[in-house]
Amino acid sequence: MAVRPSGEKRRQRGIMATDAEWAAIRAQAEAAGLSISDYIMRVLVGAPASPVAGLPLSVVDRLIRAVLVLERLEARRMETQGAADILRAVSAEVDAWLAAETAIERRGPLS
Repeated sequence: MAVRPSGEKRRQRGIMATDAEWAAIRAQAEAAGLSISDYIMRVLVGAPASPVAGLPLSVVDRLIRAVLVLERLEARRMETQGAADILRAVSAEVDAWLAAETAIERRGPLS
């Protein structure tokens, strides 16, 4: 979600865009898993601070390790149950979502 003060309501605004520009915005928002409004605000204003910002590196390292251990355990379980194709499909969906998020973060807020 885009950054906004707590409790502040958004109001409808109008922008001008060609059909091709709007289609591109819509496609990028969908790829990022965001509404068009949230996508535009994320690109223009920037993403909210990371939820791990300010945590000690040792805590972040343990969080990453725990996620990786769980991911490997789940992968082995799914392969054992013959569901490796489902695991690959879900992994591809997550990779696409992460790529869209990374593209948004790389662009950063406009100056």
